[in-house]
Amino acid sequence: MSLHRGKIVIPIIFGEEMIPAEALPESIATLVEKQAAFVREAYLERDLEPVLSEVQRLLMDSSSAHVTPPTNSKRLPYPRPPMKYPPAPISEEELELVVTEELPKWDIAKGPVIGKPGLTGVELHRDLVFNRFKDAITFMSIVADFVDKANHHPRWENIYKTVSIHLTTWDIQHRISNLDLMVAYYIDKSYEEFLKRGSDEMR
Repeated sequence: MSLHRGKIVIPIIFGEEMIPAEALPESIATLVEKQAAFVREAYLERDLEPVLSEVQRLLMDSSSAHVTPPTNSKRLPYPRPPMKYPPAPISEEELELVVTEELPKWDIAKGPVIGKPGLTGVELHRDLVFNRFKDAITFMSIVADFVDKANHHPRWENIYKTVSIHLTTWDIQHRISNLDLMVAYYIDKSYEEFLKRGSDEMR
């Protein structure tokens, strides 16, 4: 009903990946096209932080749209409580644990701080290899839709059949946040599905 009426829906996945569209009733199949939040029991508070911040933003936007200022005053911005952004950086110990247990194909590496030559930050890095150059480009296009919705973009490059991906959070001095983990997890699942189903089916 909410989807039919155009209401905002945020799927939250707890310990599982998003259900395939074909496994859902037609009325809610479009849920798979929306950004899902990756929630882990061990890091519940941290993982829910982006979701709660987004809900808070949407509620404030909705409220401000219905506020009518006094006719004899200048239009004032609707007061908003401070957002929990930028996200908190993940500690070295927690990052090591998460990468080892949940993102074993990613490396913790040093990367350049854009616009500040000589400075380095922390990033997650993974190389993805495809059968054809065309497949590599198609995969980047698929992932681009998700990262645009998440508003968290990787630094990446394509060299022939390989896509090299680097994730870090600029707003916290190029350290790793939960946003990087969410995008890395999505990329892993999408890559597995892409290799399994093929580029033509995934479009």
